[in-house]
Amino acid sequence: MTANYKMVADLQRTARANMNSYQKKLSGITSSKQVMLAQSQVQKSFNDLLKDFKYYRLSLYTFSLASMLEVLLGGNFKEEYILGVKEEVTRRTNEYRDMFDKCSLSRKEKERNT
Repeated sequence: MTANYKMVADLQRTARANMNSYQKKLSGITSSKQVMLAQSQVQKSFNDLLKDFKYYRLSLYTFSLASMLEVLLGGNFKEEYILGVKEEVTRRTNEYRDMFDKCSLSRKEKERNT
């Protein structure tokens, strides 16, 4: 049990770090003011953006599963603890959704300007 709990905690920590990294990278992309791009660069940038969101989403899934397993393996079934875990997963899910929406809107605005 202890070894599994430590492994889940490591997975959760790694997923959290990955989510923070992708969030920082994606917010840098949305804040860039580059308007004109060559067609080949547009496709490459778009593919890179899709890949980043895919890995961000996978990190979010891993974090969510690890959070659930942490509760189960840790045996801490107190309501306030479970609500805290739920709130963190919900907050991170909303951050992902907001970032996706922001990138979608940013991309549409850039397409209109070109």
